[in-house]
Amino acid sequence: MEAVPRGLATGYRLSSFGITFRVPPSVADLKVSRSIEPPDDLFDSIVGYDDVKELLASLRTPKPVHLLLVGPPALAKSLFLGEIERACGARALWLLGSATSQAAMWDLVAEHQPDVLLLDEFEKINGVDQAALLSLMEGSRLVRAKVGRGLNLNLECRVFAAANSMRTLTPEVLSRFARWVVLQPYQKEQFLQVVKSVLVKREGVEEAVAGGIARQLAGRTQDVRDAIRVARLSQASRRRPGPYLPPPGTLGLGW
Repeated sequence: MEAVPRGLATGYRLSSFGITFRVPPSVADLKVSRSIEPPDDLFDSIVGYDDVKELLASLRTPKPVHLLLVGPPALAKSLFLGEIERACGARALWLLGSATSQAAMWDLVAEHQPDVLLLDEFEKINGVDQAALLSLMEGSRLVRAKVGRGLNLNLECRVFAAANSMRTLTPEVLSRFARWVVLQPYQKEQFLQVVKSVLVKREGVEEAVAGGIARQLAGRTQDVRDAIRVARLSQASRRRPGPYLPPPGTLGLGW
């Protein structure tokens, strides 16, 4: 730093030596993504999928690692994203591919500047939005060239996505993920365990009632969310002494 006379005042500017060591603006403006310390009970409500849990432990790494979960509806994909959201709190942003327009999606990302971006129903995000992800995942830069609504933002964040299939995902987007994991359907005993665990720990349902709901749903659905719906209906129906199953077809299960 060297002094520069300016009338009655004295200003300062970087010397030629200091200029060579200054931080480039692109680095100074970069929103650094810190490592995240998950709670001890992270993924406790999810039975099995130990390999996926180990991969998702990449939350602890100081640099972003992007992961994609793939599998038919009703597996634990959304449960995994929900657990990550619980661990990260306000530092995470959850977006649903089927319910987010192109402009709104990136406006939300630019507004919140999350450390973790959670993308559910990823296969329903259109090609333009997938293209915008390329620079974000590869170079930590969000760019949108649109008159009046342009974006040019440095943002270092992790991307965790869940998709029912990979048919609509471009090879370029898939290449940005460190891994994509195909989830296998629950076996009956696993389904019973995961339903009981979710209902007891997350919904506050008594263990006996949770077990009854799990047994009556086993073989009829693989979707844990159906069990949550039944449990909430059961709690709301005070005139029925035991687990309540709604009339046929009301949950889209064809009963």
